[in-house]
Formats: sequence, structure tokens, C-alpha cells
Amino acid sequence: MELVIGLVMIASAIAIIGYPLIQKDIHNLKVKPAKNIPLGYEQQKEIVMSSLGEIEFDFNMHKLTVDDYQELKALHKEKAVRLLKDHDKVSGVTERDLVRKLEEEIEADLISLEGSDDNEKG
Repeated sequence: MELVIGLVMIASAIAIIGYPLIQKDIHNLKVKPAKNIPLGYEQQKEIVMSSLGEIEFDFNMHKLTVDDYQELKALHKEKAVRLLKDHDKVSGVTERDLVRKLEEEIEADLISLEGSDDNEKG
């Protein structure tokens, strides 16, 4: 009985694996072309910021020379600045508003860090 169950399991596995290989309609499969959907501001910002972080990390791990580091960092900083300026033009945000918002975010981060330090001590 065990032998029969084993043979049935092996035959089933072979059938499941082999069926796509002997299928005749394999030439009719259509590959869908990739859609070139433009990325949104947040996605572009995340990509640029993570790239800058990776450049810093690689430089600190001595995987980049000083020249390569400076070149890559300047390139990505330029992209970040251009992205932020374009976004500011669209959203109508002034530089003063950006500075104020940035300061508020820094204060909030500091408060949350102080709170987490207090929780660890207590």
C-alpha cells in the first residue's frame, strides 16, 4: 500500500512539473510590456535620499575613493536640490515656509528621541 501511495505521489509530481513543458500553447503566451509610469514626488525623493545614504555608507566602509564619493555625492545632491525646487514651484511653498517646516520636523524628532531615551532609562 505504501508503495502504491509513493508511486502515485511521484507520478503526480512528474505530471505537475512536466505539463507546462509539453504544453502546445506555449508560443501563444504574450509578454506584457513594462509600463513607464512616471514616479511621484515622494518616490523620487525616497530614491534620491536613499542613494545619498548608500553613498555615505559605502564611503564609510571604504568601498569608494574620495574622488568617486565626492562626484557621486555632488551628482545626487544636485538631483535632490532640483527635485525639491521643482516641487516647491508646483506647491507654491516659499523658502521661509520650508525652513520653518524643517525646524518643526527636527524639533519633533528631538522630542521623540528624548522620549525614547527616557523610556529606556525607566
